[in-house]
Amino acid sequence: MGHAEYFLGLMAIVSGLAVTDMVASVHGLLRRFKRVRWHFLPVAAAAVVFLSILYGWFVSWRSDWSNLPFWMFVIGILQLVALFLAAKAVLPDDDGRETEVDLLAHYWLYNRYVWLALTAMNILLIVPLLPNSGDASFAELFSLARSWLFYIGLTLSLILFQNSWWHRILVPVMLGIIVTLWGGQTLTGTL
Repeated sequence: MGHAEYFLGLMAIVSGLAVTDMVASVHGLLRRFKRVRWHFLPVAAAAVVFLSILYGWFVSWRSDWSNLPFWMFVIGILQLVALFLAAKAVLPDDDGRETEVDLLAHYWLYNRYVWLALTAMNILLIVPLLPNSGDASFAELFSLARSWLFYIGLTLSLILFQNSWWHRILVPVMLGIIVTLWGGQTLTGTL
């Protein structure tokens, strides 16, 4: 087994734990379906987190992990930890009790935590670009990181502005952007 397989194996474990936690939470919600107060906003936020996990795993297969410095390995693991934390918080855990669950109340209790974790993950995606920029101008570096900076701006606005209308508009828009931008990509590029 080469370096890439070891790294991808660890990524699979952390990503798998995040997906497993989300699936277990969905199972708990479906199990007590009639006692759940459903709302589109937390479901859309969960979809954003879920697709972020899947996309991170998808992109990792396109990366060249040979000669990876240890600090970049640590950054990669920290990105996954941030995604795991978002996955853990975005939906309520199934505690086995048959109590009523209000998804919107859960969202407002944990949304800053979720969006902060996704913000951290995206900042960590930009960090490896900095030392590799060499003689790149600010404009070239900005061009490389602009989609991540845009996403960071969106998640920061969700942290700062706790207005219901802002979240009800922006979270579904983010989901639409993610599906549109990532949906046509293949392991070798875009369709």
